[in-house]
Order: sequence, then C-alpha cells, then structure tokens
Amino acid sequence: MANVIHVHIIGQHRDHYFSKVSAIYSVLTAAEVGMTYDPLSRAIKSRNGTVTTKVAIIKQSELVGNKRGKVIHVHLMGKGKDYYFSKISAVYSVLTPEEVGMTYSTLSHAGLSGNGTVFTRKAIIKQAVLVSPNRNNKKEL
Repeated sequence: MANVIHVHIIGQHRDHYFSKVSAIYSVLTAAEVGMTYDPLSRAIKSRNGTVTTKVAIIKQSELVGNKRGKVIHVHLMGKGKDYYFSKISAVYSVLTPEEVGMTYSTLSHAGLSGNGTVFTRKAIIKQAVLVSPNRNNKKEL
C-alpha cells in the first residue's frame, strides 16, 4: 500500500495531500511548511510519521486502496482518528457506515467531487487531489 502525507497549515485551515515528501515542495515553500526538505524527511522517519512545526502539522499515513490521484480523508470526531483512502468504496473496507455516519450510497452522492467536504455527526470527510512529485513545478526553497 502507498503512503499519503497530510500537511495541515495551522491558522489557515488549509490541507494538502502528497504522495512523497519531495512533492510537498512543488506546491508549498519551506516557510509555509516550517522546515526544509532534508530535516523534514528525516523527522518523518524518526517520529512515527508525525511532525509539528510552528506553522504546520505534517502526518504520514497509509493510503488504503490502489487508485492514485485523489485522497479521501476521513476524520472521526469522537475518536480523533484520521484515515486516508484512494476511493469511497475503500472507506467501507475499513470503517462501518455507523462509524462514518453515512452509508456508501449516500456518501457517493454527497458532493465530494471537486475537493468537496461532507460533515456528518461522527466524521468530517474531504476529497482532495493527491500531489505527486513534478520536477518541472518546484517552488524555491
């Protein structure tokens, strides 16, 4: 299974999802992340996948499913847990409709496409683009 790196920009409530650490810097600057590439890469490996800087929370997790290009982020409010999936059907391979607060059919028609967000009583579900490294689109560090 692949990994996803979730970067939450503190204070701006912005979330970005990446397939690799190097992809982060194709969209964000080191100042926006609060750390340059090499220290971040080492820190994620040594701190069980979670790094907090003054400006961002960076978390590496397993991406459930085999489809690339998008990510479905499910945050279970009662448990404070985050799950990452490549498609809606993969959500229900790990979580029950009761845990999500919505059935598969309802969620698949709820408006997640186009970076949508759905709120239930039990979860916040977001769909976003999964950014992969692109050598031609790097920001200055």
